[in-house]
Amino acid sequence: MNMAARIQDIDRDAHGFSQRDMPSALEAEQALLGALMMNAQASAEIIDRVSAEDFSDPINAEIFRICLEQIAKGKRPNPVTLKAALPEIQIGEKTISQYLASLAANAVNVVNAPDYADAIRYSGARRTLINLGGRITDVGVKLADEVLLLEEVDALATRLTECRAKIAGSEGSGTSFADAMDRALDRTDKAQRGEDDSGIDCGFMAVTRLVGPLTPGQLIVIGGGTKQGKSALAQQMGMGAARNGWPVFYYSGEMGADELAMREISRSTGISVSRQKRGSVSDQEYEHMMVARSDLSKLPWHIQDKRRTLDQLERELEAFVKRRGQALIIVDSVTLIERDQNNRRVENWAFAEMVTDRLKGIARKLESPILALSQLKKNTFAVERSSYAKQVDAAVFKNVVNRRPRYSDILGACERDADHVLIPFNPEPILMELEPAEGTPEHLVWETVLEEYKGRAEIILALSREQKWPRKQAVLWDGTRTTFEMQGESQKGLF
Repeated sequence: MNMAARIQDIDRDAHGFSQRDMPSALEAEQALLGALMMNAQASAEIIDRVSAEDFSDPINAEIFRICLEQIAKGKRPNPVTLKAALPEIQIGEKTISQYLASLAANAVNVVNAPDYADAIRYSGARRTLINLGGRITDVGVKLADEVLLLEEVDALATRLTECRAKIAGSEGSGTSFADAMDRALDRTDKAQRGEDDSGIDCGFMAVTRLVGPLTPGQLIVIGGGTKQGKSALAQQMGMGAARNGWPVFYYSGEMGADELAMREISRSTGISVSRQKRGSVSDQEYEHMMVARSDLSKLPWHIQDKRRTLDQLERELEAFVKRRGQALIIVDSVTLIERDQNNRRVENWAFAEMVTDRLKGIARKLESPILALSQLKKNTFAVERSSYAKQVDAAVFKNVVNRRPRYSDILGACERDADHVLIPFNPEPILMELEPAEGTPEHLVWETVLEEYKGRAEIILALSREQKWPRKQAVLWDGTRTTFEMQGESQKGLF
């Protein structure tokens, strides 16, 4: 049974209380429905205060739902239009037509509507608490299976959090600036005392120096050209977070779970992915791989390597965070999300904008940071070969790799959605694309320049809402292990 189904079970079970004994606000329900029929403006006053599930009477809940539906369509609900959408039933001694007429006749004005909405919400929260109390007892007495017990506890905790929000009136009502300032000062105070637990440490000092810990609701866009290492950087950050105890959800639209696992084994052992695939390893190396597998399998790391639409991905992320708590989410990449019927013909750049906008909303909703990977635009590093065809000066090749990519080179609208934009920059693959014909003077010059840049890379902070930018951090690149390293970290963690 999934989380939504378990929560519905909680809400349905009255645990020995008759409907008559359960808290209700029937008079407030009827008065509020009358207000919606007489003055559609009342909906604007109560839309964030009460929902259909807060009503104790099912027919009142249905009338409320239909009222809001008609108001959203620009119609004014009244006994005639509502009757057409409701079944012909008796409500006590009244027909549905008589009941609707009585609601309209006893309407309150728009000024009173918020108070009635609050009364309805409070009674709904009290009924939920009664159900929760009974369900907790049932779970404790009847469930012995550890997995089922954990799922039930997660569902109960989710419902209790929602109930608390209802009682506090915080559903959709926003936050006062005073409350926001109090929370900001509290966060600063904790950080000053070394107690700040609001950020995720990604375990890679080069990134931490540029952007600090990854905080709830952030969208960090990682842009990069082909073979520049954006997936390697994201995976490295994710693994660092997992080693620090944070759950990680990795959506991989490009690489399969097996290849991602091979990359991590390579990072831990120094045995390249290509050697693993060919089976070109010694018995001792294979033992090292088994030890690495044992270590890595304990980490809270979840991979989804099946293509998902945005809607599907959001549902999976919601379930993951509900089950595991605040997490680091990695989406590789924004153009490898499965397209639905509405956006199959959308250009890549427009689709990327759509995805980053949605991911920013998901990050805030789930209070978890998201790393979103995106390609650089084509021809970012393009150069006309004719520009160096008659020259052998090393400066010609250096000029190509001295052009640092900018946030504007990334597909999408990262300047609108991203809190930080990181770009791994690796000159070696760029130079490899410019290799002249062997045996020519140009090739000798090219080899000299390639050797100079071999193994050198940078992590560029190309845009930030919080930090000074642009800035860069020099790092090393180990192509065999597909890993970025700080100076002095070579061979760290290897067997």
